[in-house]
Amino acid sequence: MLNLAIECSGLPGSIALYDENCPISMRILPENVGSVQTLAVTIDTLLSESNHGVPHWISVTVGPGSFTSLRVGVATAKMLALAWQIPLVGVDTLQALAWQACGKPLGQTQPGENQPIVMPVINAFRKQVFVAAWQLQATGDARLLAPSQVVDADRWIEQPLGALQTAERVPESSSLRLLVTGPGLANYQPIAGHAVTIAPQSVWLPRVQEVAWLGLESFRQGQGVDAGQLQLNYVRASAAEEQARASRQGS
Repeated sequence: MLNLAIECSGLPGSIALYDENCPISMRILPENVGSVQTLAVTIDTLLSESNHGVPHWISVTVGPGSFTSLRVGVATAKMLALAWQIPLVGVDTLQALAWQACGKPLGQTQPGENQPIVMPVINAFRKQVFVAAWQLQATGDARLLAPSQVVDADRWIEQPLGALQTAERVPESSSLRLLVTGPGLANYQPIAGHAVTIAPQSVWLPRVQEVAWLGLESFRQGQGVDAGQLQLNYVRASAAEEQARASRQGS
């Protein structure tokens, strides 16, 4: 079962071909050239050289992230899915970041491990960040504590957990630990004094490996959709869209 994975939430972007959870081939897109010029060509090269035929489904990041990069990645995935008549699986960028920071799939930790809350962060610009959080349990399970959302960067820096809208209140305590990761750390990091562990910089950028693995799990659970059903998750409208909305409301 071949899985074509596409990670285009930012720069440089990457693609990979997997057989179930076994990697076959991977390519990193050129960093100094936009993905609109390189993505389709790179996919064609990867598939031609691998000589494995048409994939059985496509896994692709759907956001949050760069508006332009996400549009290119999802539009390309939809075009290929239509041409090949195969399903698509959308992968949350922040979940992929959380997964790779743990070094193992969320929900597969060992019972009794003292695991922190995992909090990936992406720079949303305009002094804001995209952020989400997963609560790892002593049983080895993981639950989504705070879905992908946009918050003021200054507030998040001061209160990494308190700035988030969570499904239920999480009591802060001296023993609570946060594992923070993601490309947003290049611009914003929690202030000293919090029980925060910063993930190694080597795992800050989203990788196509996690997109492939998460896509496989979703596909096994029957969550594949056709091209017309796949939705982007920008979390927040672009500046141009917000300006256009304000102009319509003011006219």
